[in-house]
Amino acid sequence: MEKEKVIEELMELDRLWVKKLKKEGPSAYSSPYEKDAIIVTSKNYPNIIGIENIKKNYDMIIHDSIFNSVYEGFSEPFSADVSDDFTLGYTTGNYTYKNEIDGKIVRDTGKYVLIWKKFDGKWKVSLKISK
Repeated sequence: MEKEKVIEELMELDRLWVKKLKKEGPSAYSSPYEKDAIIVTSKNYPNIIGIENIKKNYDMIIHDSIFNSVYEGFSEPFSADVSDDFTLGYTTGNYTYKNEIDGKIVRDTGKYVLIWKKFDGKWKVSLKISK
């Protein structure tokens, strides 16, 4: 019973993150990451390591992306699990995205995995992989 409760907690944290991002903007993007988190990037881009680099790389991108009239974004977790000691978990889901970049409409769909770790009693994202 406890495991199911923690799994639902992770799913809800995942959902809440997207809602906060749309409402609060760039500062909400980095809020669930732990200080040494890693974002695995696509193509040949270098991975982004550490909360300060995440903030630096994403604050302007998020602001320019979300706060315009064309942006549409949605993600929804569809699966989660947690370790038996409730210190490590993951959520995985699908996302869709539409935006205007350099005057062109760009659309993307994909999947993501978030690895969550418990730090001082709070869940934080340790690793993000998406495509």
